[in-house]
Amino acid sequence: MDIPFYKLVLADCDFLLINALTNDISEHLFDRKSVDLICDRRRGVGGDGIILLYPSREQNVGIHFLSPFSGAQEKRREELNASALLCASRFAFDFGLFNKDRLVIEGPAKDIEITCIDSTLFQIELGIPISLSGEEIKEDDRQEVHLWKPLQDQSIAYTCCSFSEFPARATAMVPGLPETERAEAFCRHVRKQNIGSAVFAVAEQQSLIAYSPFPAQGPGDAVIEAAAATLLCASGGSSGREVTARKVNQNQSEELYVTWTGSGPLVVGGVPHYVFTGNYSTEEKDGPAA
Repeated sequence: MDIPFYKLVLADCDFLLINALTNDISEHLFDRKSVDLICDRRRGVGGDGIILLYPSREQNVGIHFLSPFSGAQEKRREELNASALLCASRFAFDFGLFNKDRLVIEGPAKDIEITCIDSTLFQIELGIPISLSGEEIKEDDRQEVHLWKPLQDQSIAYTCCSFSEFPARATAMVPGLPETERAEAFCRHVRKQNIGSAVFAVAEQQSLIAYSPFPAQGPGDAVIEAAAATLLCASGGSSGREVTARKVNQNQSEELYVTWTGSGPLVVGGVPHYVFTGNYSTEEKDGPAA
């Protein structure tokens, strides 16, 4: 069986989108082995996950996000990715599923609302930023956790956050950009603590740069990382306005637009774009064709 797909990218995250709205394609075709294969960047097409869009009786569209197996832990298949949701929104808009600039996606556990700013720019509300202790993070709240184990004879203070709408992923935020060796040592610590990713933020006037010098375990989420970087800079009093976050990875950057007033929900927008289209054969032994 040949399954057509689109590859979409947002910042440094790329996904394979499969249209089950008009094609008879079941989620059950994609077991862990096949997801791993198609997302493998050497044997398969390559990607941070598979987005499967299907018809919904209650909302505009339904979504399954299938994550590849990574390392010693398997991310739960029902755990949604904010970057993937924005990529799905681009296709849903082109498919004519938006209703008055508003799209409601039926997820496995809850519904998610996406706003269309124009034909290419979409934004998602991540919810209230919260610390690992469950407390709301507000402007100038410096809820820091110290890594006492020295890294090159120094300690690093960092803040962990997640969001009320996306609570499963915690991000470690570190002010400034450490040297590569120290950054990698810190990211190894982050993995051991079951924290999703690490962000090193540097403010530049009206914008900021979010660096991820060492890939986190499992598929990345550029939207969450940009939001975390904004929170980090906001703790120094730079919130209350829209911030342009440049997500930097492998010497490339792409802008994400973050809005936060210093309290309450945080909103991130981005411009997903198509890379290519192809077909995945469920009968092929040596990997998918693209």
